Amino acid sequence: MKFRQAYVCLAAAATLYAAPVAAQDVTFEFHGVITQHDGPFFPEIAEGTPFHGTYTFNLSTPNSGSLPTVGDYWHYGAPAGVMVDIAGHRFQTDPSNVQFLIELVNDHGMPAADNYVFISYANQVVSGVSVPIISWQLDGTSLAAIGNTFLSNVPPNLGDWSQLSGFVIMFSGYQGLVRGQVTDISVANSPLPPVVDEGSVGPPGPQGPEGPQGIQGERGPQGEPGAQGSQGIQGDRGPQGEPGAQGSQGTQGERGPQGQAGAQGPQGPKGDSGDGLFPGALLFLTGTDQPPVGYAFVAMFSAPMDTTPGRTGGVRNITVRMYRKD
Repeated sequence: MKFRQAYVCLAAAATLYAAPVAAQDVTFEFHGVITQHDGPFFPEIAEGTPFHGTYTFNLSTPNSGSLPTVGDYWHYGAPAGVMVDIAGHRFQTDPSNVQFLIELVNDHGMPAADNYVFISYANQVVSGVSVPIISWQLDGTSLAAIGNTFLSNVPPNLGDWSQLSGFVIMFSGYQGLVRGQVTDISVANSPLPPVVDEGSVGPPGPQGPEGPQGIQGERGPQGEPGAQGSQGIQGDRGPQGEPGAQGSQGTQGERGPQGQAGAQGPQGPKGDSGDGLFPGALLFLTGTDQPPVGYAFVAMFSAPMDTTPGRTGGVRNITVRMYRKD
């Protein structure tokens, strides 16, 4: 369970397993294709590159897991481990420091799932690049992918599994990886044959003389802008440019303090004579008569009025409008 928590959710399982059998080493052989390459290491391992490998474990290895639905089978000695050849490179468990785990998960979790994983935590350096992880993960397409958590000498039936994480090799400081899909797996008689030791990387030799300048290549795409440098000294002031277009009016600022009264201006010409009423005087109108300018309507009321000439008693109400001079 350690690898699934610290690195990526790796757990998967193979076909229905039988009960443990007599102690013996079992080797499975597999082939696959690389589907992803990240980071600066081994650029020759591109997508579509085939790989071929084996992994070995022992059926008598005890289950060190504490959960009934998870079997953890740690191997600490050769020949247990994995080795795989990709593009002329051999990636493999360090036989002098084996830390190889096979984990079987049967109907575990919420929701329940079947899983099968192998992980090699200690691996040989390849071309000067450390290899912290070599792993393979299968995820059950149903809870029938595995029936228990026992090791088996029957390889996984790939038709019962998906490979979301698949086969993974992590490189130096987890700064790169290659990922692939296993396409077939079978029982093998033995691990892959040994390869010629690539040897350790020696110190660099002295720099050779500079060769002649080659022809200039095509201009590459523009790179990302670099970080802003420090500000230089201020240059001479250039000529004033043309005024730009007037911008939109900004929000009105707060009203400033009232300024001092200015000097009184000269007296203007005398205006026309008014109606003779002082401000506040009341004006009463009837009918359709309209008030002069400068009067404000105050109220309207009815008043009795005799409207019959030479007679008394011919009284009717008339409407009176009252205005006040401003």
